[in-house]
Amino acid sequence: MNPRKRDFDDFRLDCPRCTPPIYRRPYRTISEARNFARKIMAAIYFDINAICVNQNNVKNDPESPDIVRYCFESNEAIKLVDEAVMQKVNEVGSSSEGEQLNHQQKYIDAFLKRLDWRTLAICAYSSGFRLARREDFEVWEELIEMIWINRTSLNLFARTRALEFRDLLLRNAKHLPAVRQASEPLRNLAVGNPHLFYQASTGFLKVPTYEGVAQVPVKSCIFDPKKWNGEEDPTIRTKDDGCCDLCFSKEICSCTITASAASLVELSEYQYKGVGVRALGNFKKGCILDEFIGELYPNGYDGDPEYSLLHESKSSPKKHCVISPKHLGNWTRFINHSCNPSTVFRKRTIGKRTMMTVETLRDISIFEEITIDYGYGYWRNRRCACRAPNCPDF
Repeated sequence: MNPRKRDFDDFRLDCPRCTPPIYRRPYRTISEARNFARKIMAAIYFDINAICVNQNNVKNDPESPDIVRYCFESNEAIKLVDEAVMQKVNEVGSSSEGEQLNHQQKYIDAFLKRLDWRTLAICAYSSGFRLARREDFEVWEELIEMIWINRTSLNLFARTRALEFRDLLLRNAKHLPAVRQASEPLRNLAVGNPHLFYQASTGFLKVPTYEGVAQVPVKSCIFDPKKWNGEEDPTIRTKDDGCCDLCFSKEICSCTITASAASLVELSEYQYKGVGVRALGNFKKGCILDEFIGELYPNGYDGDPEYSLLHESKSSPKKHCVISPKHLGNWTRFINHSCNPSTVFRKRTIGKRTMMTVETLRDISIFEEITIDYGYGYWRNRRCACRAPNCPDF
């Protein structure tokens, strides 16, 4: 007679001999546990963004190949939240609370003692979060602490990308008052661009403005012929601009940059410096984060002393134009200055155009502020507030 297949509950997780290998992890110090929890946080943001992309693709095209992945992740998220609700329902009136919980139930119980149902529903969509329940409890504790510190960021991240986490709560709203409260309607923040809002130090959401006018996100540089007296777009690639920096072709090609970093950054308010950019993922040295985008003006334009950047050719002294993102631009215009920067502006020829890109000088870790050097000329009549150890004004 074959022995029955043992369920997870049959194992004693405190016993090395009977703990399944997949759940057994070597002992970690607090520092190691914290570093591993940071990797899980990066996975959570990445997974949430990915499921939102799949969700949008499936809505636009019900026959999209993304439907398989989307359905799998959604079902796993539903399963986790349903089990957590039933776990809490069964605990009501129990005199032995916590004693009969298995390994993963204890982890969810610890999570809900510190955080709310809305945060759990958001995190449930992440396979990285779900798999983290297999790790040492020291890692789980560090993860809970990081999620608690960044709970507002996670909430805003999910809402600006239209994650349907409320659906997980609505199906269970009748079971628990706390779940019913968490499932209440929220203000719609999914307005097409996740960088339209930032979290102010006061806790309120704000729209970034310049001179009292909202700063509108755009996807490419704006060329207005009226401002150029009939001249052509100066960013259009010519033979003088050299080969493409991606495929190295001397001929005009169709290469473009994939600004995936834009999905894993957020606007945040920093003391002394105002609105800046915070990384929500880990970026390696040498990565192109994005193109510096704005309105294009002829050389000599002086109407934007705060954000403007001179667009030069990489292969000649030619100065193409001035890029001004004070009203129209992307997230790169909010990168603060630092005397010890993590990124740099590069002159690039890519595809059919020339551009100024923001590229990493070193590895950037999740939750680190992304910074850049504005250059000496910017600080002639200003005082630097970056407070870096090598800052001359600190």
